[in-house]
Amino acid sequence: MKRIFIALPVPDKISANLLPLQTGLEEGRFSPPQNFHITLRFIGDMQENDIADLDEELGKIEFPQFEISLSGIGFFGGEKPHSIHALVNQTRQINSLHEKVDNICNKLGFEKDHKKYIPHVTLAYMKLNSPLPPVLEYQSNHALFKSKTWIADRFFLYSSTIGNGPSFYNIEAEYPLKTIEK
Repeated sequence: MKRIFIALPVPDKISANLLPLQTGLEEGRFSPPQNFHITLRFIGDMQENDIADLDEELGKIEFPQFEISLSGIGFFGGEKPHSIHALVNQTRQINSLHEKVDNICNKLGFEKDHKKYIPHVTLAYMKLNSPLPPVLEYQSNHALFKSKTWIADRFFLYSSTIGNGPSFYNIEAEYPLKTIEK
């Protein structure tokens, strides 16, 4: 069994721009830059044969490269925040790619994700029962954050190993996006 998710990588130059945001939140456990990604679909624990089927189907996706950028800070958990993230500027392309990946997962019988898709890069996980005011202050302090634009040129099938520290992500397969004709 492997814990599986599908995501766009975040280039090193963009990860370097996120590092200055990883301070000033005592209740937060910051993610290491090698873990920065934009999830297209989280699946969870899978058997090897199911991973092979998923890999085969994902390999059939034909999708053009597209521009992507980050802007602003958000968090999940409402009154009980559990994670802080940089928001992806929503585009038709990222939503369409998510939909293609999601449709494949649904076709293969994986449990549906009923949450609204909010593309993001997780910066920190909050300690259990973290208070909301410091999160709101952090969000306000970084409200003007914007990254440079980059080209999403591939996505990955990742496995995740959870330990005592940050999770370790391993690339199981790579799926290039079509080059943009100029």
